[in-house]
Amino acid sequence: MHVRWNAHGKFEYENGQTFVPYGGVYANFIETAKAGIIPDRERLERGNADWYGRGILEFNEATDDENRQWLRYLREEGMNFTRMFCRGQMQPCQDPLDIGGAVNRPLFEKVRRFFDIAHEEGLYVHFVACQEPRQSIYMNDDVLRQRALPLYTADQLNALPPHRLRWLDPATPRATDDNYFTDPDVLACHRDYLAELGKLLGNHPALMSVEIYNESQWGSFHWDVHDQEIAWSKQIVDALHEFFPGRPATMSIAGFGIAAHDMLLWRERVPMEFLSPHAYQLLAGTSARADFAMMTDAILNFTQTECPTFMGEWDPGSYPTEEPARLLTRDAAWFSVLSNCPGFGMWMARGYGEFEIPRKVMEAIDFAHFNPKAPELTVDVSKEYDFFHSLEKNPSETCHLPEDVWCPHRESDRKHRYCVKMQSHELQDIYNFARFALIRGVSYRFTRNPRKYSGTWCLQHIGTHHLEKIRRPLVPTERCAQLKYLSAADDSVHVAYVRNGVPFAFNHQAGRCKPLPHRVTIDTDLDGGPNYELEIWNLDTRTSEKKTVPAKGRIDLGVTADDYALVFRKG
Repeated sequence: MHVRWNAHGKFEYENGQTFVPYGGVYANFIETAKAGIIPDRERLERGNADWYGRGILEFNEATDDENRQWLRYLREEGMNFTRMFCRGQMQPCQDPLDIGGAVNRPLFEKVRRFFDIAHEEGLYVHFVACQEPRQSIYMNDDVLRQRALPLYTADQLNALPPHRLRWLDPATPRATDDNYFTDPDVLACHRDYLAELGKLLGNHPALMSVEIYNESQWGSFHWDVHDQEIAWSKQIVDALHEFFPGRPATMSIAGFGIAAHDMLLWRERVPMEFLSPHAYQLLAGTSARADFAMMTDAILNFTQTECPTFMGEWDPGSYPTEEPARLLTRDAAWFSVLSNCPGFGMWMARGYGEFEIPRKVMEAIDFAHFNPKAPELTVDVSKEYDFFHSLEKNPSETCHLPEDVWCPHRESDRKHRYCVKMQSHELQDIYNFARFALIRGVSYRFTRNPRKYSGTWCLQHIGTHHLEKIRRPLVPTERCAQLKYLSAADDSVHVAYVRNGVPFAFNHQAGRCKPLPHRVTIDTDLDGGPNYELEIWNLDTRTSEKKTVPAKGRIDLGVTADDYALVFRKG
Protein backbone atom coordinates (compact mmCIF):
# COMPACT_ATOMS: atom_id res chain seq x y z
CA MET A 1 0.00 0.00 0.00
CA HIS A 2 1.29 3.47 -0.87
CA VAL A 3 1.99 6.01 1.87
CA ARG A 4 1.48 9.72 1.38
CA TRP A 5 2.10 13.06 3.08
CA ASN A 6 -0.96 14.86 4.43
CA ALA A 7 -1.96 18.40 5.33
CA HIS A 8 -1.14 17.80 9.02
CA GLY A 9 2.55 17.24 8.22
CA LYS A 10 2.34 13.49 8.83
CA PHE A 11 2.45 10.27 6.87
CA GLU A 12 -0.60 8.13 6.25
CA TYR A 13 -1.52 5.12 4.16
CA GLU A 14 -3.51 5.77 1.02
CA ASN A 15 -6.62 4.60 2.91
CA GLY A 16 -6.08 7.44 5.42
CA GLN A 17 -4.80 5.33 8.33
CA THR A 18 -1.81 6.55 10.31
CA PHE A 19 1.69 5.49 9.24
CA VAL A 20 4.53 6.28 11.65
CA PRO A 21 7.95 5.69 10.03
CA TYR A 22 10.66 4.41 12.35
CA GLY A 23 14.09 3.19 11.30
CA GLY A 24 15.87 4.83 8.38
CA VAL A 25 19.14 2.88 8.58
CA TYR A 26 21.41 3.24 5.53
CA ALA A 27 20.10 0.78 2.96
CA ASN A 28 23.12 0.56 0.67
CA PHE A 29 25.34 -1.29 3.13
CA ILE A 30 24.44 -4.69 4.56
CA GLU A 31 26.14 -5.39 7.87
CA THR A 32 26.66 -9.07 7.22
CA ALA A 33 27.34 -10.23 10.77
CA LYS A 34 24.18 -8.64 12.13
CA ALA A 35 22.03 -10.18 9.42
CA GLY A 36 23.75 -13.57 9.67
CA ILE A 37 25.04 -13.41 6.08
CA ILE A 38 28.35 -15.02 5.09
CA PRO A 39 29.32 -13.65 1.66
CA ASP A 40 32.41 -14.67 -0.25
CA ARG A 41 35.54 -12.56 0.27
CA GLU A 42 35.67 -11.39 -3.35
CA ARG A 43 32.32 -9.62 -3.09
CA LEU A 44 33.27 -8.04 0.21
CA GLU A 45 36.51 -6.71 -1.23
CA ARG A 46 34.74 -5.21 -4.22
CA GLY A 47 32.76 -3.12 -1.79
CA ASN A 48 33.94 -1.29 1.31
CA ALA A 49 34.50 -4.10 3.78
CA ASP A 50 36.56 -2.03 6.20
CA TRP A 51 33.87 0.62 6.75
CA TYR A 52 34.09 1.21 10.52
CA GLY A 53 35.71 -2.21 10.79
CA ARG A 54 32.48 -3.99 9.86
CA GLY A 55 31.95 -6.67 7.26
CA ILE A 56 30.01 -4.74 4.64
CA LEU A 57 28.28 -6.07 1.56
CA GLU A 58 26.79 -3.45 -0.72
CA PHE A 59 23.20 -3.94 -1.83
CA ASN A 60 24.12 -4.19 -5.51
CA GLU A 61 26.63 -6.96 -4.76
CA ALA A 62 24.05 -8.88 -2.72
CA THR A 63 21.70 -11.56 -3.97
CA ASP A 64 17.96 -11.18 -3.64
CA ASP A 65 18.02 -13.60 -0.73
CA GLU A 66 20.75 -11.60 1.04
CA ASN A 67 18.93 -8.30 0.57
CA ARG A 68 15.76 -9.97 1.82
CA GLN A 69 17.60 -11.38 4.84
CA TRP A 70 18.96 -7.89 5.64
CA LEU A 71 15.55 -6.26 5.38
CA ARG A 72 14.02 -8.95 7.57
CA TYR A 73 16.70 -8.24 10.15
CA LEU A 74 15.70 -4.56 10.09
CA ARG A 75 12.06 -5.54 10.55
CA GLU A 76 13.02 -7.69 13.52
CA GLU A 77 14.70 -4.60 14.97
CA GLY A 78 11.34 -2.82 14.70
CA MET A 79 12.06 -0.71 11.60
CA ASN A 80 9.54 -0.05 8.83
CA PHE A 81 11.59 2.16 6.50
CA THR A 82 15.16 2.55 5.30
CA ARG A 83 17.15 5.34 3.65
CA MET A 84 18.78 4.68 0.29
CA PHE A 85 21.40 6.69 -1.62
CA CYS A 86 21.41 6.89 -5.43
CA ARG A 87 24.76 5.14 -5.79
CA GLY A 88 26.33 1.73 -6.10
CA GLN A 89 29.88 0.65 -5.30
CA MET A 90 32.06 2.96 -3.25
CA GLN A 91 35.35 1.69 -4.68
CA PRO A 92 37.33 2.71 -6.66
CA CYS A 93 34.78 5.51 -7.17
CA GLN A 94 31.07 5.71 -6.60
CA ASP A 95 28.75 4.26 -9.22
CA PRO A 96 26.22 7.11 -9.79
CA LEU A 97 22.59 6.70 -10.69
CA ASP A 98 22.81 10.01 -12.60
CA ILE A 99 25.12 9.51 -15.61
CA GLY A 100 24.82 12.95 -17.13
CA GLY A 101 21.13 13.66 -17.40
CA ALA A 102 20.11 10.01 -17.73
CA VAL A 103 19.49 7.13 -15.36
CA ASN A 104 22.20 4.48 -15.02
CA ARG A 105 19.98 1.60 -16.13
CA PRO A 106 22.16 -1.33 -14.96
CA LEU A 107 22.37 0.20 -11.48
CA PHE A 108 18.70 1.20 -11.56
CA GLU A 109 17.64 -2.39 -12.14
CA LYS A 110 19.35 -3.29 -8.86
CA VAL A 111 17.76 -0.29 -7.13
CA ARG A 112 14.34 -1.25 -8.47
CA ARG A 113 14.84 -4.84 -7.34
CA PHE A 114 15.76 -3.61 -3.85
CA PHE A 115 12.56 -1.53 -3.82
CA ASP A 116 10.56 -4.59 -4.90
CA ILE A 117 12.00 -6.72 -2.11
CA ALA A 118 11.49 -3.93 0.43
CA HIS A 119 7.84 -3.73 -0.60
CA GLU A 120 7.44 -7.49 -0.30
CA GLU A 121 9.00 -7.37 3.18
CA GLY A 122 6.86 -4.45 4.36
CA LEU A 123 9.48 -1.68 4.42
CA TYR A 124 9.35 1.72 2.77
CA VAL A 125 12.26 3.67 1.29
CA HIS A 126 13.32 7.26 1.83
CA PHE A 127 15.29 7.89 -1.36
CA VAL A 128 18.19 10.33 -1.74
CA ALA A 129 17.60 11.35 -5.35
CA CYS A 130 20.72 13.32 -6.36
CA GLN A 131 24.38 12.48 -6.17
CA GLU A 132 26.60 14.29 -3.70
CA PRO A 133 28.26 16.92 -5.92
CA ARG A 134 31.85 15.79 -5.49
CA GLN A 135 30.91 12.21 -6.43
CA SER A 136 28.92 13.21 -9.49
CA ILE A 137 30.13 13.10 -13.10
CA TYR A 138 29.87 16.89 -13.10
CA MET A 139 32.71 17.30 -10.59
CA ASN A 140 34.55 13.97 -10.62
CA ASP A 141 36.57 12.99 -13.69
CA ASP A 142 37.11 9.40 -12.48
CA VAL A 143 33.37 8.89 -12.03
CA LEU A 144 32.80 10.22 -15.55
CA ARG A 145 35.43 8.03 -17.21
CA GLN A 146 35.03 4.84 -15.20
CA ARG A 147 31.31 4.81 -14.44
CA ALA A 148 29.35 6.89 -16.94
CA LEU A 149 31.05 6.86 -20.34
CA PRO A 150 31.23 3.03 -20.64
CA LEU A 151 27.40 2.99 -20.56
CA TYR A 152 27.08 5.06 -23.74
CA THR A 153 27.65 4.10 -27.36
CA ALA A 154 29.13 6.58 -29.81
CA ASP A 155 25.78 6.90 -31.55
CA GLN A 156 24.03 7.66 -28.27
CA LEU A 157 26.56 10.37 -27.42
CA ASN A 158 26.22 11.95 -30.85
CA ALA A 159 22.44 12.16 -30.42
CA LEU A 160 22.55 13.98 -27.08
CA PRO A 161 21.52 17.63 -26.67
CA PRO A 162 24.40 20.07 -26.11
CA HIS A 163 23.84 20.52 -22.35
CA ARG A 164 24.31 16.79 -21.79
CA LEU A 165 27.03 16.17 -24.35
CA ARG A 166 29.08 18.93 -22.77
CA TRP A 167 29.32 17.10 -19.42
CA LEU A 168 29.97 13.73 -21.06
CA ASP A 169 32.96 15.13 -22.93
CA PRO A 170 36.15 14.36 -20.94
CA ALA A 171 37.70 17.48 -22.45
CA THR A 172 35.21 19.66 -20.58
CA PRO A 173 36.72 20.88 -17.30
CA ARG A 174 34.72 19.49 -14.41
CA ALA A 175 32.58 21.82 -12.33
CA THR A 176 34.00 23.23 -9.11
CA ASP A 177 32.54 24.34 -5.80
CA ASP A 178 32.36 27.83 -7.24
CA ASN A 179 30.13 27.06 -10.23
CA TYR A 180 28.39 23.71 -9.66
CA PHE A 181 25.23 25.32 -8.29
CA THR A 182 25.06 28.09 -10.90
CA ASP A 183 25.89 26.27 -14.14
CA PRO A 184 22.62 26.09 -16.17
CA ASP A 185 23.73 22.94 -18.01
CA VAL A 186 24.26 21.07 -14.72
CA LEU A 187 20.75 22.03 -13.62
CA ALA A 188 19.31 21.02 -17.02
CA CYS A 189 21.00 17.61 -16.69
CA HIS A 190 19.56 17.20 -13.19
CA ARG A 191 16.08 17.91 -14.50
CA ASP A 192 16.48 15.40 -17.35
CA TYR A 193 17.70 12.76 -14.91
CA LEU A 194 14.93 13.40 -12.38
CA ALA A 195 12.26 13.39 -15.10
CA GLU A 196 13.40 9.93 -16.23
CA LEU A 197 13.82 8.66 -12.66
CA GLY A 198 10.35 9.89 -11.71
CA LYS A 199 8.79 7.86 -14.52
CA LEU A 200 10.72 4.76 -13.43
CA LEU A 201 10.42 5.03 -9.65
CA GLY A 202 7.98 7.78 -8.71
CA ASN A 203 4.96 5.52 -8.36
CA HIS A 204 6.67 2.58 -6.70
CA PRO A 205 4.63 1.47 -3.67
CA ALA A 206 7.78 1.29 -1.51
CA LEU A 207 8.76 4.93 -2.13
CA MET A 208 8.03 7.05 0.95
CA SER A 209 9.86 10.36 0.40
CA VAL A 210 12.71 11.96 -1.53
CA GLU A 211 15.74 13.98 -0.50
CA ILE A 212 17.84 16.48 -2.48
CA TYR A 213 21.23 14.91 -1.70
CA ASN A 214 22.92 13.67 1.41
CA GLU A 215 23.85 16.47 3.82
CA SER A 216 23.50 19.66 1.83
CA GLN A 217 26.42 22.10 2.00
CA TRP A 218 28.55 19.56 3.80
CA GLY A 219 31.01 17.96 1.40
CA SER A 220 32.81 21.07 0.24
CA PHE A 221 32.70 23.41 3.26
CA HIS A 222 32.57 26.26 0.74
CA TRP A 223 30.43 29.01 2.22
CA ASP A 224 31.07 31.42 -0.63
CA VAL A 225 28.33 29.64 -2.60
CA HIS A 226 25.93 29.34 0.33
CA ASP A 227 23.17 31.43 -1.26
CA GLN A 228 23.71 29.84 -4.67
CA GLU A 229 23.23 26.35 -3.24
CA ILE A 230 20.02 27.40 -1.52
CA ALA A 231 18.69 28.76 -4.84
CA TRP A 232 19.78 25.55 -6.61
CA SER A 233 18.09 23.46 -3.90
CA LYS A 234 14.81 25.27 -4.48
CA GLN A 235 14.96 24.39 -8.16
CA ILE A 236 15.75 20.75 -7.35
CA VAL A 237 12.83 20.55 -4.89
CA ASP A 238 10.58 22.09 -7.52
CA ALA A 239 11.73 19.34 -9.89
CA LEU A 240 11.09 16.66 -7.25
CA HIS A 241 7.56 17.97 -6.79
CA GLU A 242 7.08 17.96 -10.56
CA PHE A 243 8.46 14.50 -11.27
CA PHE A 244 7.59 12.74 -7.98
CA PRO A 245 4.09 14.14 -7.38
CA GLY A 246 2.63 13.39 -3.98
CA ARG A 247 6.00 12.44 -2.45
CA PRO A 248 7.29 14.78 0.26
CA ALA A 249 10.71 16.34 -0.35
CA THR A 250 13.38 17.22 2.17
CA MET A 251 16.99 18.25 2.67
CA SER A 252 19.40 16.90 5.24
CA ILE A 253 22.22 18.55 7.13
CA ALA A 254 25.39 17.12 8.65
CA GLY A 255 25.27 15.45 12.05
CA PHE A 256 25.71 18.54 14.21
CA GLY A 257 21.99 19.09 14.81
CA ILE A 258 21.30 22.79 15.25
CA ALA A 259 25.05 23.41 15.53
CA ALA A 260 25.24 22.92 11.75
CA HIS A 261 24.04 25.51 9.26
CA ASP A 262 20.78 27.39 9.64
CA MET A 263 18.02 24.93 8.70
CA LEU A 264 15.24 27.46 9.19
CA LEU A 265 16.81 29.83 6.70
CA TRP A 266 16.89 27.04 4.12
CA ARG A 267 13.27 26.14 4.88
CA GLU A 268 12.24 29.76 4.25
CA ARG A 269 13.67 29.66 0.73
CA VAL A 270 13.23 26.00 -0.26
CA PRO A 271 9.62 24.71 -0.35
CA MET A 272 10.34 21.31 1.19
CA GLU A 273 7.73 19.41 3.20
CA PHE A 274 9.96 18.60 6.16
CA LEU A 275 13.45 19.18 7.53
CA SER A 276 15.85 16.29 8.07
CA PRO A 277 18.53 17.10 10.65
CA HIS A 278 21.29 14.63 11.44
CA ALA A 279 22.68 14.34 14.95
CA TYR A 280 25.60 12.38 16.35
CA GLN A 281 26.46 12.34 20.01
CA LEU A 282 29.79 14.18 20.03
CA LEU A 283 29.05 16.44 17.04
CA ALA A 284 25.77 17.80 18.41
CA GLY A 285 27.63 19.58 21.19
CA THR A 286 28.05 18.71 24.84
CA SER A 287 26.43 20.03 27.96
CA ALA A 288 27.41 19.75 31.57
CA ARG A 289 23.79 18.95 32.41
CA ALA A 290 21.95 17.38 29.44
CA ASP A 291 22.46 13.94 27.95
CA PHE A 292 22.19 13.17 24.25
CA ALA A 293 18.48 12.33 24.37
CA MET A 294 17.73 15.71 25.96
CA MET A 295 19.84 17.34 23.25
CA THR A 296 17.81 15.46 20.65
CA ASP A 297 14.60 16.78 22.21
CA ALA A 298 15.96 20.33 21.99
CA ILE A 299 17.04 19.88 18.34
CA LEU A 300 13.57 18.66 17.36
CA ASN A 301 11.75 21.42 19.23
CA PHE A 302 14.01 24.09 17.75
CA THR A 303 12.68 23.47 14.22
CA GLN A 304 9.40 21.56 14.65
CA THR A 305 7.66 24.78 15.71
CA GLU A 306 8.14 26.16 12.19
CA CYS A 307 8.39 23.07 9.99
CA PRO A 308 7.78 19.32 10.34
CA THR A 309 11.08 17.81 11.44
CA PHE A 310 12.07 14.22 10.77
CA MET A 311 15.43 13.09 12.12
CA GLY A 312 17.34 11.68 9.15
CA GLU A 313 20.43 10.21 10.81
CA TRP A 314 20.94 9.73 14.52
CA ASP A 315 23.45 7.67 16.46
CA PRO A 316 23.90 7.53 20.23
CA GLY A 317 27.52 6.35 20.06
CA SER A 318 29.28 3.25 21.33
CA TYR A 319 29.21 1.92 24.87
CA PRO A 320 30.83 -1.07 26.60
CA THR A 321 27.32 -2.47 27.16
CA GLU A 322 24.23 -2.04 25.00
CA GLU A 323 21.92 -0.62 27.68
CA PRO A 324 22.79 3.10 27.32
CA ALA A 325 22.36 2.99 23.52
CA ARG A 326 19.12 1.03 23.84
CA LEU A 327 17.70 3.49 26.35
CA LEU A 328 18.71 6.50 24.25
CA THR A 329 17.05 4.87 21.22
CA ARG A 330 13.88 4.46 23.29
CA ASP A 331 14.11 8.10 24.37
CA ALA A 332 14.52 9.38 20.81
CA ALA A 333 11.65 7.23 19.53
CA TRP A 334 9.27 8.76 22.08
CA PHE A 335 10.68 12.30 22.09
CA SER A 336 10.22 12.51 18.31
CA VAL A 337 6.53 11.68 18.12
CA LEU A 338 5.68 13.49 21.38
CA SER A 339 7.27 16.58 19.82
CA ASN A 340 4.64 16.03 17.09
CA CYS A 341 7.33 15.01 14.57
CA PRO A 342 6.14 12.68 11.77
CA GLY A 343 8.66 9.93 12.51
CA PHE A 344 12.25 9.12 13.37
CA GLY A 345 15.29 7.98 11.39
CA MET A 346 18.68 6.78 12.55
CA TRP A 347 21.99 5.59 11.13
CA MET A 348 22.81 2.47 13.12
CA ALA A 349 21.07 -0.79 12.30
CA ARG A 350 19.75 -1.42 15.79
CA GLY A 351 16.27 -0.59 16.95
CA TYR A 352 16.46 -2.80 20.06
CA GLY A 353 12.74 -3.45 19.60
CA GLU A 354 12.03 0.07 20.91
CA PHE A 355 9.82 1.24 18.02
CA GLU A 356 6.94 -1.21 18.26
CA ILE A 357 5.12 0.28 21.26
CA PRO A 358 5.35 3.98 20.30
CA ARG A 359 4.20 3.08 16.79
CA LYS A 360 1.26 1.11 18.19
CA VAL A 361 0.32 3.92 20.59
CA MET A 362 0.49 6.66 17.94
CA GLU A 363 -1.48 4.62 15.45
CA ALA A 364 -4.16 4.06 18.09
CA ILE A 365 -4.64 7.83 18.58
CA ASP A 366 -4.67 8.40 14.78
CA PHE A 367 -1.47 10.43 14.89
CA ALA A 368 -1.71 11.29 11.18
CA HIS A 369 -4.76 13.46 11.91
CA PHE A 370 -3.99 14.39 15.51
CA ASN A 371 -4.72 18.00 16.46
CA PRO A 372 -2.17 18.84 19.18
CA LYS A 373 -2.67 21.32 21.95
CA ALA A 374 -0.26 24.23 22.04
CA PRO A 375 2.63 23.59 24.46
CA GLU A 376 2.29 25.09 27.91
CA LEU A 377 5.44 27.17 27.48
CA THR A 378 6.81 29.14 24.50
CA VAL A 379 10.49 29.96 24.91
CA ASP A 380 12.06 32.91 23.11
CA VAL A 381 15.35 31.82 21.50
CA SER A 382 15.60 34.79 19.11
CA LYS A 383 18.87 36.01 20.63
CA GLU A 384 20.38 32.55 20.46
CA TYR A 385 19.15 32.13 16.89
CA ASP A 386 20.60 35.49 15.87
CA PHE A 387 23.96 34.44 17.31
CA PHE A 388 23.91 31.13 15.43
CA HIS A 389 22.91 32.86 12.22
CA SER A 390 25.59 35.55 12.59
CA LEU A 391 28.29 32.88 12.43
CA GLU A 392 27.27 32.04 8.87
CA LYS A 393 28.42 35.52 7.77
CA ASN A 394 31.02 36.14 10.47
CA PRO A 395 32.81 32.90 11.41
CA SER A 396 35.58 32.69 13.95
CA GLU A 397 39.22 32.47 12.87
CA THR A 398 40.00 30.12 15.76
CA CYS A 399 38.75 26.66 16.63
CA HIS A 400 36.71 26.35 19.83
CA LEU A 401 37.27 22.62 20.31
CA PRO A 402 40.11 20.81 22.09
CA GLU A 403 42.82 19.48 19.78
CA ASP A 404 41.80 15.87 20.41
CA VAL A 405 38.23 16.52 19.20
CA TRP A 406 37.66 16.55 15.44
CA CYS A 407 36.56 19.86 13.93
CA PRO A 408 35.37 19.96 10.29
CA HIS A 409 36.78 23.43 9.66
CA ARG A 410 40.22 22.84 11.11
CA GLU A 411 41.59 21.33 7.91
CA SER A 412 39.42 23.16 5.38
CA ASP A 413 38.82 26.89 5.18
CA ARG A 414 39.64 27.47 8.87
CA LYS A 415 36.53 29.62 9.23
CA HIS A 416 34.91 28.10 12.26
CA ARG A 417 31.15 27.99 12.64
CA TYR A 418 29.99 24.60 13.88
CA CYS A 419 32.54 24.24 16.66
CA VAL A 420 31.73 27.75 17.92
CA LYS A 421 28.05 26.81 18.18
CA MET A 422 28.90 23.46 19.78
CA GLN A 423 30.82 25.13 22.59
CA SER A 424 28.67 28.25 22.96
CA HIS A 425 26.73 29.09 26.09
CA GLU A 426 23.79 29.85 23.78
CA LEU A 427 23.58 26.19 22.75
CA GLN A 428 24.23 25.01 26.30
CA ASP A 429 21.34 27.16 27.54
CA ILE A 430 19.02 25.52 25.01
CA TYR A 431 20.12 22.03 26.03
CA ASN A 432 19.87 22.88 29.72
CA PHE A 433 16.33 24.11 29.23
CA ALA A 434 15.40 20.81 27.55
CA ARG A 435 16.67 19.08 30.68
CA PHE A 436 14.65 21.39 32.94
CA ALA A 437 11.48 20.79 30.89
CA LEU A 438 11.78 17.01 31.01
CA ILE A 439 12.56 16.90 34.72
CA ARG A 440 9.65 19.21 35.56
CA GLY A 441 7.12 17.91 33.04
CA VAL A 442 6.85 21.14 31.04
CA SER A 443 5.49 21.00 27.51
CA TYR A 444 7.43 23.57 25.49
CA ARG A 445 8.37 24.95 22.10
CA PHE A 446 11.16 27.25 21.00
CA THR A 447 10.55 30.27 18.81
CA ARG A 448 12.79 32.77 17.03
CA ASN A 449 9.69 34.94 16.42
CA PRO A 450 8.36 35.89 19.88
CA ARG A 451 5.97 38.48 18.45
CA LYS A 452 3.87 35.66 17.01
CA TYR A 453 2.86 34.58 20.52
CA SER A 454 1.02 36.38 23.30
CA GLY A 455 3.53 35.42 25.97
CA THR A 456 7.02 33.95 25.86
CA TRP A 457 9.68 33.09 28.37
CA CYS A 458 13.42 33.67 28.27
CA LEU A 459 15.78 30.68 28.50
CA GLN A 460 17.78 32.18 31.34
CA HIS A 461 14.82 33.34 33.41
CA ILE A 462 12.67 30.24 33.63
CA GLY A 463 13.12 28.37 36.90
CA THR A 464 11.27 26.36 39.51
CA HIS A 465 9.78 29.49 41.06
CA HIS A 466 7.87 30.07 37.80
CA LEU A 467 6.21 26.67 37.77
CA GLU A 468 3.16 27.87 39.73
CA LYS A 469 2.31 30.14 36.76
CA ILE A 470 2.43 27.22 34.31
CA ARG A 471 -0.48 24.83 34.17
CA ARG A 472 0.98 21.36 33.86
CA PRO A 473 -1.56 18.60 33.23
CA LEU A 474 0.99 15.88 34.05
CA VAL A 475 3.74 16.38 36.62
CA PRO A 476 6.43 13.89 37.69
CA THR A 477 6.77 13.96 41.45
CA GLU A 478 10.12 12.16 41.67
CA ARG A 479 13.34 13.77 40.44
CA CYS A 480 14.55 10.52 38.89
CA ALA A 481 11.50 10.26 36.65
CA GLN A 482 11.29 12.68 33.72
CA LEU A 483 8.22 13.34 31.61
CA LYS A 484 7.44 14.20 27.99
CA TYR A 485 3.84 14.45 26.81
CA LEU A 486 1.62 15.40 23.89
CA SER A 487 -1.99 16.52 24.42
CA ALA A 488 -4.94 16.84 22.08
CA ALA A 489 -6.33 20.35 21.61
CA ASP A 490 -9.67 19.29 23.12
CA ASP A 491 -8.00 17.44 26.04
CA SER A 492 -9.56 14.18 24.91
CA VAL A 493 -6.19 12.40 24.67
CA HIS A 494 -2.86 12.77 26.44
CA VAL A 495 0.17 10.58 25.71
CA ALA A 496 3.09 10.68 28.13
CA TYR A 497 6.51 9.06 28.25
CA VAL A 498 7.90 8.48 31.73
CA ARG A 499 11.69 8.31 31.47
CA ASN A 500 13.02 6.63 34.57
CA GLY A 501 16.79 6.94 34.73
CA VAL A 502 19.93 8.58 36.00
CA PRO A 503 22.77 10.15 34.00
CA PHE A 504 25.30 7.75 32.51
CA ALA A 505 27.93 10.44 31.88
CA PHE A 506 28.01 14.09 30.99
CA ASN A 507 30.54 14.12 28.17
CA HIS A 508 30.73 13.06 24.52
CA GLN A 509 29.15 9.72 25.52
CA ALA A 510 26.29 11.17 27.52
CA GLY A 511 23.51 8.68 28.08
CA ARG A 512 21.60 7.24 30.97
CA CYS A 513 21.29 4.04 32.92
CA LYS A 514 18.63 2.51 35.12
CA PRO A 515 18.25 3.85 38.67
CA LEU A 516 17.70 1.74 41.75
CA PRO A 517 13.99 0.93 42.08
CA HIS A 518 12.09 3.84 43.60
CA ARG A 519 8.48 4.97 43.83
CA VAL A 520 7.30 6.69 40.65
CA THR A 521 4.16 8.83 40.76
CA ILE A 522 2.58 11.28 38.34
CA ASP A 523 0.16 14.00 39.41
CA THR A 524 -2.66 14.70 36.96
CA ASP A 525 -4.64 17.90 36.40
CA LEU A 526 -6.65 17.15 33.25
CA ASP A 527 -9.51 19.29 31.94
CA GLY A 528 -11.68 16.82 30.06
CA GLY A 529 -12.84 14.73 33.04
CA PRO A 530 -14.22 13.78 35.40
CA ASN A 531 -12.65 10.43 34.47
CA TYR A 532 -10.15 9.12 31.95
CA GLU A 533 -9.44 5.65 30.66
CA LEU A 534 -5.73 5.09 31.28
CA GLU A 535 -3.59 2.60 29.39
CA ILE A 536 -0.25 1.95 31.09
CA TRP A 537 2.58 0.45 29.02
CA ASN A 538 5.61 -0.90 30.86
CA LEU A 539 8.32 -0.37 28.24
CA ASP A 540 10.73 -2.82 29.86
CA THR A 541 8.39 -5.77 30.30
CA ARG A 542 6.41 -4.69 27.18
CA THR A 543 3.11 -5.35 28.89
CA SER A 544 0.09 -3.10 29.32
CA GLU A 545 -2.90 -2.69 31.59
CA LYS A 546 -5.99 -0.46 31.57
CA LYS A 547 -7.84 1.26 34.38
CA THR A 548 -10.19 4.19 34.98
CA VAL A 549 -8.67 7.17 36.80
CA PRO A 550 -9.96 10.59 37.89
CA ALA A 551 -8.94 13.65 35.87
CA LYS A 552 -7.27 15.15 38.90
CA GLY A 553 -5.28 12.88 41.15
CA ARG A 554 -2.11 10.80 41.33
CA ILE A 555 -0.97 7.86 39.22
CA ASP A 556 1.19 5.48 41.24
CA LEU A 557 3.41 3.28 39.07
CA GLY A 558 4.91 1.56 42.10
CA VAL A 559 8.48 1.01 43.19
CA THR A 560 10.23 0.51 39.87
CA ALA A 561 13.24 1.23 37.66
CA ASP A 562 11.23 0.77 34.47
CA ASP A 563 10.12 3.28 31.84
CA TYR A 564 6.42 3.76 31.04
CA ALA A 565 4.09 5.16 28.42
CA LEU A 566 0.73 6.48 29.62
CA VAL A 567 -2.25 7.00 27.31
CA PHE A 568 -5.16 8.97 28.80
CA ARG A 569 -8.47 8.96 26.90
CA LYS A 570 -11.46 10.97 28.09
CA GLY A 571 -14.08 8.61 29.51
